[in-house]
Amino acid sequence: MKITFSKLKSYLILTCIMFMITGVVNAQNTSYLGTEDDITQNFLRTKALETDFGSDISKEIWKDSKNTYYCVDYSAFSTKFEKITILEATYTDNAIVSIGNDNQFMYFLVNNTMNVDSLQVNATLTKFHNKALKELETMNDEQMRLWLIQHDKEKK
Repeated sequence: MKITFSKLKSYLILTCIMFMITGVVNAQNTSYLGTEDDITQNFLRTKALETDFGSDISKEIWKDSKNTYYCVDYSAFSTKFEKITILEATYTDNAIVSIGNDNQFMYFLVNNTMNVDSLQVNATLTKFHNKALKELETMNDEQMRLWLIQHDKEKK
C-alpha cells in the first residue's frame, strides 16, 4: 500500500483535530464545577426544601468555589406556560444557566466570576415571570393549546 504525502498530511490533520475535539469536550464537561464534590439534583432539592422563599420566586440555595446555585419554586406559578416561558427566557440570559428541574423546583447556576448577586438573579427571574403573566393575559384557550404543543418539550 502506497501512502502519498497528501494522504499522510490529511491523516495527520485529522488526528490533530480529533485530539483537539476530545480535549474541548472533556474540558467542557467539568468547566462549570468547583473544587467540591459533584453537586447532585438530590442535594439541590434538599437545599431547596429547606429554603424559605417568602414572596420571592427564586432563592440562592448553595454556593461553592465556582458557582452560586439558585432555585425557582413552582408553587409561585399557576400555569405550565409560566414555567416554560421562564425556562426559555433563561436561555437568552448571559448569566443564568438552567441545570435541571423536578416536579417542584427549577434549578439554575450563575458562575461566580459573573459578579451577579442574588437580588439581581431574583429580579431577572421575576421580570421573566411578569412578562409571562402579561403574555398569558393576551392568550385564549386555543392559542394556549397551540403554544403548549410547540413549546412543551416534556410532552414530546
